[in-house]
Amino acid sequence: MLDYAGSYFTEGNSFQGFWWYKYGVRDVDNCLCSLLNRGFLQVGNLQSAIEKETATVLKSELKNHGLKVSGKKDEMVQRLMAEVSHEELNSRFDKRTYQLTEIGKKALEEEGYVPYIHRHLRLQWHLASPVL
Repeated sequence: MLDYAGSYFTEGNSFQGFWWYKYGVRDVDNCLCSLLNRGFLQVGNLQSAIEKETATVLKSELKNHGLKVSGKKDEMVQRLMAEVSHEELNSRFDKRTYQLTEIGKKALEEEGYVPYIHRHLRLQWHLASPVL
């Protein structure tokens, strides 16, 4: 769950089916809240919220403020952060994601085999299956 947490918002998510059919987790939001309460996750900041937006949204926001719209996505994010008031950006980009805390990063690092197994289990199963 820690490996995926950064891709989820603090509310309004639609979760992948594997949480239930592979791991038996019916309430992913509850698990994320538990990780938050135990200090493995924190609510993301303004910059992380902006970084989750598409380049199209960023370009539109830059254009609305008369700012240069070209460049790589990270450059557009930095331009918005530098040139537009954080108050205005907070009202525009109010959806927050989860971020790992130092404790969460350490736990994920120590248990790094878990995400590896999750991502490669299907391949391993396929390779181990008899050819019909």
